[in-house]
Amino acid sequence: MPSGNVTQSPVLGPEAIREALEVITHFGDDDVAFMYTSLVEERIQHPFYTRIARHTRRLHAMKDILSDVISSELEHSRRNAKTGAITEHSSEDAITNIQNDARSHSSVVRLVSFLFYRYLSAYRIESNRAFAEIINKTVRDIQRLQKRAMEYIADQFVDAEHASRQRILRSGMIAELKNDVEIVGRQSIVSEITRQITPQSKSFTLVSGAAGIGKTAVVCEAIRQGLSKKDFDALVWVKSPRSIFDIGQQIEQMLEVSVMNPEAFRSFTQNLEIIVVLDGAVLSASELKDTIYLLASCHTVMTSQLQYRNLNGFKRIILPDLPKALAIQLVHKLATNAGAEEGDIADAAARWAYDNAGGNPGQLQDFVRQYVLDSELIITNNMLARLLPRNDQAARQALITICIVGSQGLYKDELDSLDSLIDRQIIQFMVATSLVVYRKHRYYVEDSIIKLITSQIQAEEQQREVGEIIQQVANNLPTMKHHLQLMVADNLVSHRWRSNPFWDAPEFLLRYHTLARHSKAYDVWLDALLEITDSEINMEGHIYTTLAYVLRKLEKFTAAQSAAEFAIQSCGRNGNFIGMGWGMAESGAAHLATGAFEKASEMLQRSLEIAQRTNATELLDFVHSLFAELFFALGDLDAAAEHLAVIPTSWPMLLLQCDILIKLKRWNEAQATLRLLDNYDDDNREGANRQLGDVLILKGHFYFAQRSYSVAASYYRIASERFTLAQQFVRHARAITNTASCYLHDARKRNEGLRMLIENAKQQQMLDDAVGLAVTLSNLEHGRRLAERDGTEALDDQFGDL
Repeated sequence: MPSGNVTQSPVLGPEAIREALEVITHFGDDDVAFMYTSLVEERIQHPFYTRIARHTRRLHAMKDILSDVISSELEHSRRNAKTGAITEHSSEDAITNIQNDARSHSSVVRLVSFLFYRYLSAYRIESNRAFAEIINKTVRDIQRLQKRAMEYIADQFVDAEHASRQRILRSGMIAELKNDVEIVGRQSIVSEITRQITPQSKSFTLVSGAAGIGKTAVVCEAIRQGLSKKDFDALVWVKSPRSIFDIGQQIEQMLEVSVMNPEAFRSFTQNLEIIVVLDGAVLSASELKDTIYLLASCHTVMTSQLQYRNLNGFKRIILPDLPKALAIQLVHKLATNAGAEEGDIADAAARWAYDNAGGNPGQLQDFVRQYVLDSELIITNNMLARLLPRNDQAARQALITICIVGSQGLYKDELDSLDSLIDRQIIQFMVATSLVVYRKHRYYVEDSIIKLITSQIQAEEQQREVGEIIQQVANNLPTMKHHLQLMVADNLVSHRWRSNPFWDAPEFLLRYHTLARHSKAYDVWLDALLEITDSEINMEGHIYTTLAYVLRKLEKFTAAQSAAEFAIQSCGRNGNFIGMGWGMAESGAAHLATGAFEKASEMLQRSLEIAQRTNATELLDFVHSLFAELFFALGDLDAAAEHLAVIPTSWPMLLLQCDILIKLKRWNEAQATLRLLDNYDDDNREGANRQLGDVLILKGHFYFAQRSYSVAASYYRIASERFTLAQQFVRHARAITNTASCYLHDARKRNEGLRMLIENAKQQQMLDDAVGLAVTLSNLEHGRRLAERDGTEALDDQFGDL
């Protein structure tokens, strides 16, 4: 079985195009690689396709894309060649056009006409033989025409797929930026930062200034403008780094690239266009020098209150206060947005804020809000107060409940489990008054209103009112559907809701911390768990098992091991055997993740005994899943399958089960599992691009194991693109190795496969991926033996001293 960068070979070859065209002629339950391209991924985001079943929507989108491209190409080529075409009302009209196109002096018209009428037309020709009879050619002639047509149209898709991939990548990067903030008086600085990050040459830019001056806002706007001018491969946002180690750790977590070897990291990134933002950095002068060296092959922007005046080697931009006229203009707008009415009140708020804060935008915002609050304008003038009278407790309760659910919003049928908190008639009233938005069958509240409700500068009475409603929502958590519980819990443990002092956030964490095991918001839970475990509150040991889980998910294995050991000791002292079992399971999981299989086996066995003795079903399932992973890693597939057979279905276990079934050559069961993965609920996936890439790799394995190397290569190649979009460069490189291993089995593509392996081996050295590199070198050695056997060039001299 092959394993898993960075080549520019086409994602869609002629064979992949042909498979796709043949599938859409009968709309069966077939699955082809084209269905997972960026073009299809982008198309299915259109609301039209949301009404279609998940797997079928990909099929429909693929047909629409093929039809759009080929129809457009036919129309364009006919126009250029001045080849006439009649309007088609019958099959006879279509045959007339086919014959006219076949006589065209333009080879492009002949090729594209064949594709259109053979596969897409409402009057399409069912077979090559029938097509040959229409234009008076032999079947062999049509087969040659078909081959050339597939090659031609595949070339047309190269640019389209690349452009689609860049659009998806760009939209993902923009989504990572802070919400749009109006930039006043900073456009020249924004343009200067944009000029620094957009040239081909890499640079390091320091944006410094006082707290609240707007450093992050101008950097976000500069990156937005830069993304519209140039294609980038990745955006890495490093939050509040305090050391170069912190920077490296966050980059590794987001890019799946090792930073431990600076030379290898620089070599890898110099061929990529990566933006790195070090936001709110506090580094020593020597660490800043080391950071500049480490990130020399990236477009780096660092924001800091420090100016590092004695250092050189980077572009320094200092943000000053806004001039008085611009500051007054900004603060006047802030005052009206905060609830002050136009006229004397807003003018007074603006003057008072400027007198106290000067030209610092962040401080201006704080002062103007304080002025508005002190004047009780929040109560009397803003939209919230006007539309929700203070004595309308039911309306406030409904609004705050929807705010707690968060940006994902609520479907109509989900309101049933919240009927004690939300009155449906009140919801309709709030939609009519624009407090609540109803879009795409969901109710949600704009972030600006959530910020107002959770603001820490509200009067104590208002904060208390919000806190009491938060507590009611928390108390109702057991009555909610599971996925709704997760959405609410993820938000309640976030800082904006947790920081309200008028509800019992610590008690909520102690009671519901195990929900973190079903969440994807690991950073949010980690922040909350660290805060409570560092507090003076007497913690039960079991909560440390959840802390260990979250740390492990964030790949902080040493810290996870420490938390697990503390949990074992604490639960042991208190006689909490189930807690001990969870601690041992987490310890085993951390050992498993770092390759310490013997220690992992020992801890898991102890945990299994406790789970069986105490009849702890959830713990038992968890330990069985870890044993399945352990035996899979050790190559004992039958033992792994036995453990999988006794646990409930989940996304990670389905992936593992499918891999095992493929290795055991149980094709029907493997194919059924792949169908389950295709139709698995998207809400249970940790990251769409990465998870889709994992499934495509399995589909590649499925066909590779059956020696359908061309089909396998198509899946592997598109999987590599999914991993690129997810900024998972190690997985991308391994998928490229998979693709190349398929090419080794085709004498016509063997040289290309060897070249891909040579280039990929160099990339994997830079990525410090020893496992992937070993498989690549093994494939390279195998490919060379094949090349020597059939006389193909061995390319030894191109490999160098890798």
